[in-house]
Amino acid sequence: MELIVTVAAMAALGVCCAIAATVQQRRHRRELAEEKSEYGRAIVIAMPVDLRGRLEPAVEAAARTRDAASLAALRDAVVAHVGAVRSASAATWCGPAAAFEAWFAERARPSVSDAAVLPAGYREAESGLVVLALGIRHSCELPPPDAITDRASLHSTLANLVPARTMWLAGVLARWEPAARGASWSEETLARAFPELRVLSDGAH
Repeated sequence: MELIVTVAAMAALGVCCAIAATVQQRRHRRELAEEKSEYGRAIVIAMPVDLRGRLEPAVEAAARTRDAASLAALRDAVVAHVGAVRSASAATWCGPAAAFEAWFAERARPSVSDAAVLPAGYREAESGLVVLALGIRHSCELPPPDAITDRASLHSTLANLVPARTMWLAGVLARWEPAARGASWSEETLARAFPELRVLSDGAH
């Protein structure tokens, strides 16, 4: 009788150990999934203030739907006006998905105060500049963007903005600076607000 009880106890212990191991494995897999790195890029573009009204619908649609079709439509809209872009920059990112938004915000945030903004209706604002920052998060590593030095390299970077497979697209962020419609930067202030932007040469695109 004691032998039967011992065997049953050992069997029960074995089952408990197996269950505990399964739970531990699942927890480990979940932790690995949570820590899995994603990839992303930020493209920051300075353009004449009057282009904001033409691009805003496409920007809002891409940020709202976060799908490849809307992002492609935005890319095409920007490419159509690439000749008017004054300066641009691009950067890449890798890390946990939760950290992407903060990384993007750092690149989209101006380094000068709002007091430097030319408000809507101000005379000089008519010839001012606005900045469009785009953040694209994707689940696979893509080739790094070209160094943006002229409009041809900007055109190439924009052409590769959308991942080849729609399933790879994980998120789209967009931000205008200044945030207020009609507000803009002077060229001098823009250079201080976004020192990483590189003035584009007139290379053909």
